[in-house]
Amino acid sequence: MRQALSRAGRPGIAVVATVLASAVLLLQLSRSLWFFGDDWEFLLHRSVTETPLHTLFRPHNEHWVTIPVIEYRILYSLFGIRYLPFAAVVVILHVLVVCTLYLLLRRVGASAWPAVIGTVTVAFAGAGAEDLLWAFQSEFVGPVLLALLALTVTESMSPGLRRTGVVWVLLVAGLMCSGMGVTMTCWVAAFALVRNGWRSAVATAFVPAVVYVSWLLTFGSSSTDHSSALRMYIPSAMLTGAANIWQQVVPLPGVGGPMILVLALASLVAPAPAALRALARAGMLALVPFLLLLSYSRVALAGEQAATASRYVYLGLVLTIPAFVVALSWLAAAVSPEPVVAVIGGVLIAALLMTSGIGSLLVFHQQRETAIGDSRARLVAGVGIAQGGAVVVGSLDPTYSPDITTASLRDRVLRSRLPQVRTGPQSRLDAAGGLQVGIGAERLDDVPTTSSLTFRGPGQVTERDRCLSGYSTGGHLQLTATDGGGQFSLETSGTTVSTLLIRGRVKSHPVARGVPPGTSVWVGTSADAELRVRLPSGYFRACR
Repeated sequence: MRQALSRAGRPGIAVVATVLASAVLLLQLSRSLWFFGDDWEFLLHRSVTETPLHTLFRPHNEHWVTIPVIEYRILYSLFGIRYLPFAAVVVILHVLVVCTLYLLLRRVGASAWPAVIGTVTVAFAGAGAEDLLWAFQSEFVGPVLLALLALTVTESMSPGLRRTGVVWVLLVAGLMCSGMGVTMTCWVAAFALVRNGWRSAVATAFVPAVVYVSWLLTFGSSSTDHSSALRMYIPSAMLTGAANIWQQVVPLPGVGGPMILVLALASLVAPAPAALRALARAGMLALVPFLLLLSYSRVALAGEQAATASRYVYLGLVLTIPAFVVALSWLAAAVSPEPVVAVIGGVLIAALLMTSGIGSLLVFHQQRETAIGDSRARLVAGVGIAQGGAVVVGSLDPTYSPDITTASLRDRVLRSRLPQVRTGPQSRLDAAGGLQVGIGAERLDDVPTTSSLTFRGPGQVTERDRCLSGYSTGGHLQLTATDGGGQFSLETSGTTVSTLLIRGRVKSHPVARGVPPGTSVWVGTSADAELRVRLPSGYFRACR
């Protein structure tokens, strides 16, 4: 070990220390997190034993996800519903990304300490915290690693069919992780283009492109609105996404756009070894299809902010790091010929970026912890409700985990895979607040009509013929349920109501639920508890 570190020198030791510190921090933060959102689709609805072809090749939100599905099925069979082993996969992938990036930068001729600073920036990429602290994002981090390996192979192996074949395998594997594999394929092809010409670029991308198009035509589908009315926002979304990458990395206002321009300029005119310059230019070129595909596929969901999500910043950062390293070397040579000054400046830059990254990681961790709440105990309590014969009219977590369906909660195999968690009155009522509260266009099955419905809070309300009507300005409806629950019809001028259950002194956490404005729906609970429905401001009518 000492000999290996001695050969690596101080820069290599710095990278090793950075990687270890990053891994320890990420694992420690992941210990208090839990499955979230898309995780449950892979855990509960992708059985490879029942419909293997459909399970392995069906797209998820337009992504080809064969490899992540296999990963989840293997980990589920080994560890059950335990988060840390799943989170550890993302951390391992990230560690490999950081190490491979450093080795690649050094191989293409980057100076040691600028390469270290670039590596540190990615190692503590708090701006991309969603990719590092959410187990599901192995589908994004995986293609990045595979592309870096493909670039390393391109630069280290002799030209020929063997090298091309290895690159094809790596790029196809990246495409089988998610749509981010398309961007990574563009990066490797762009590197071949800048380094060796268009014939090399075509040879690099041809087989991966054919494989991906074949999957797209056979299994792929799109549920996103790509209407021409939305396409007008794509250029703006691309510019916003480009500026957002470094705006999230550097904690200085308004720096994102100028930073991208500086990196583009450095990749074009800064003195650098040919291979490093090619890698930098390829990364900046790959930003264009990355932002174009991202904006085109997501602008209908998030408008001009489509490309600003944390999970996309990580990929944009890795693409632009080679140009950042070129710019750092250029800056060091221009500012001062004294090595001491360059070292001090480099340490300050690394410290600034590392501090900012760690801060962003901690902020994201706190936000995700708040969103998850006591999900472990709520899941265990939900399984008990669903398998205990209770009338279920809703879903356990309609906001963050809609894939946890009643059918999956009644699966006996799931019960055997649950963690050993104690449930108390709060978690049981929270589970009931999701599963045993429902809103629907028709009467809720097996739930009686309520005999007691009152309005509480500010507003002007009149009661006539078993109906309450008027205007609410922050008030709520209160249903005192009897055995078997109760329900009533509700019409509001708003689009969202909030529901919670009360049993004794315990209140469930409120759940926001969408309602069609101006249309009557049925709201009720099958739980033996009081139901409180917080109304939006405006007109309402409720009848029992």
